[in-house]
Amino acid sequence: MSRISGLNLNQRSLVGGISLDRKQIDSSFLNRLLDQLYGGERSSTIWAPCQSCSAKERCEVFRASLIFGPDELPGARPKEIRSRSRERLFEALQAVHLRGETHVTVRELRAALVYILFGVNFCQDYHAASDIPALPYWDRAFFADSPGRQGEVLKEVARFDPGLEAHPQIDRYLVSKLSPDSAKTASHYDQLTLESARRRAFFEWTEEDIVQVAGDRNALDLARGQHLRLFKHLALERDPQEESRLCARLCQGISRLEDLPPQALDRPGVVPLRITPRTPTETAFWVEKPLSAFRLEADIPRNISVDRLHCQASSTPGTLRIIPTSPLLVRKVVSFQKP
Repeated sequence: MSRISGLNLNQRSLVGGISLDRKQIDSSFLNRLLDQLYGGERSSTIWAPCQSCSAKERCEVFRASLIFGPDELPGARPKEIRSRSRERLFEALQAVHLRGETHVTVRELRAALVYILFGVNFCQDYHAASDIPALPYWDRAFFADSPGRQGEVLKEVARFDPGLEAHPQIDRYLVSKLSPDSAKTASHYDQLTLESARRRAFFEWTEEDIVQVAGDRNALDLARGQHLRLFKHLALERDPQEESRLCARLCQGISRLEDLPPQALDRPGVVPLRITPRTPTETAFWVEKPLSAFRLEADIPRNISVDRLHCQASSTPGTLRIIPTSPLLVRKVVSFQKP
């Protein structure tokens, strides 16, 4: 009986998992799933007729296959661009998991990928008319009102639409005309709306393209995803100083959730937490805990038997909770009389 163990598959992550050496987030399952959706080892044979199809120039399914298809597909974009595009697609799906509001099941995951990669139009639709209203893959991925969109995963992905954000250098470059004397090699999308252009650049621009235009490789990212990458890589962090710095930033943010005077927020080495009095008062009360008493850690078990990716961070056993709730945790009470 000692060789029998039970696994709760609802706790696994289908969109990526922490590697056994805790050095990277492994997305091999997603890569295999995408390859299988395109036909796996038979993909070159299955997609061969598309190479000579008269409608391939306006076929959005064919366009997506050149970006996300396996290496065996002829005419595919360079491997570094395809790897980058897949990575960006996986980031959007991982953001859904990290947000912790929707459990990504196999059925939902497959349905979302099929919609993004293939859409809702058939081959005869593309052959029937040249002005068929078919959205490209980048709009199908993020546009919340795209036709035929359904499912919780796609609904959550739309929350992270890069078209909802703005960046002056990137936006100006995207909608501008190509200049012959420009040294920048990033693609222009002046024929698209700004929102659609940002979505396409999110998938197809390399890090070098983003640095060329904006000077920051993280300038073009998921909407409201400024700290998403920090949270995702929290389980991989092994530098104690970096862990302490992230914990300090989090504690500072928690302190600012309540209205505290500057005298409380400016004190170094402590975490002020406001005390709400039972009756209204003009005096602000708070407790101060030493910053060294807090420790931040991703909620990942030590022995990972299935692919797991955290969706919350908490304190480890033996340390204080991020938000103290017990009166025993109060060591010092400081008051500040409001003017």
